[in-house]
Amino acid sequence: SRNTSIDGGFEYIDTSLDGRTDADGYEDIELYLQWRNRSIESLDLRAKVAYLERDGDPNKDNSDVAAGERSYDVSDQERTTVELAAMFMVSDKIDLGLDIAYWEADYDDTDFNLTDLEHYETYVTVGYYEPEMFTSSLYFGYEYDETDMTSDSGGGYKEEKEFDTIAYGINLEVPLFDVLVVTALWDHSWVEGEADFVNRADLVDFDDVDDYEIKTFELKCDYDFSETIAFTVGYIYEKYEFDDNLWDGYTYLPGDSTLTGAYSDQDFENNIGYFMAKYRF
Repeated sequence: SRNTSIDGGFEYIDTSLDGRTDADGYEDIELYLQWRNRSIESLDLRAKVAYLERDGDPNKDNSDVAAGERSYDVSDQERTTVELAAMFMVSDKIDLGLDIAYWEADYDDTDFNLTDLEHYETYVTVGYYEPEMFTSSLYFGYEYDETDMTSDSGGGYKEEKEFDTIAYGINLEVPLFDVLVVTALWDHSWVEGEADFVNRADLVDFDDVDDYEIKTFELKCDYDFSETIAFTVGYIYEKYEFDDNLWDGYTYLPGDSTLTGAYSDQDFENNIGYFMAKYRF
């Protein structure tokens, strides 16, 4: 009908890799089906289902690979994704959005390393508009990941990891003049991960696994010098903090072949300034 649409798609990707000892590449086949409905005034509904099948090309000359160890990004995989979204125009000035997604990946031929992964996410957005004064939007999101990993080292073990991700952000756009627009953006997200060894009482569980927090602030000015020439000046500040039990009590020993110090200090702060010029034909 006029208010309902259905579309589908097929995608094939053949990837070749050089320089890796575990795989020479992989092939992806993905199918998707999407449904949209606008029968209710001011409400836009969308649902999408996708299926991905990856056929890896492992290097069987590698003894670890031949024994069943696969890096998850190149191993055989079946992934199913479901997405649901709704956008509601409360008024001419306010809109609300809700996005929910789930996907599950099963790494078929992986006997050791990552074998299963489940991902859930929910995002809520709110937009408020005063076209002559400002445009603003706010989002809040939560994501949850659960992974299963097996290893034959140390007598063999199975490890389950859980990750909670929380994110929020706000965007404000203010037209000061007809030719000058100032935009400010703030993003803040953090992850809390933990790991449990489900079949080994002698192994210690971890409370901090790949925990991190990142904050981003951006301020930019867009100036239309003329109908054909425009300039943008901006500034970005980023702060990243990383915490993992792997590095608790770690001491870097110069000259030691094992404690090299690599990846031990991942925290950083960035200050970025940029300038752009645009010419419109």
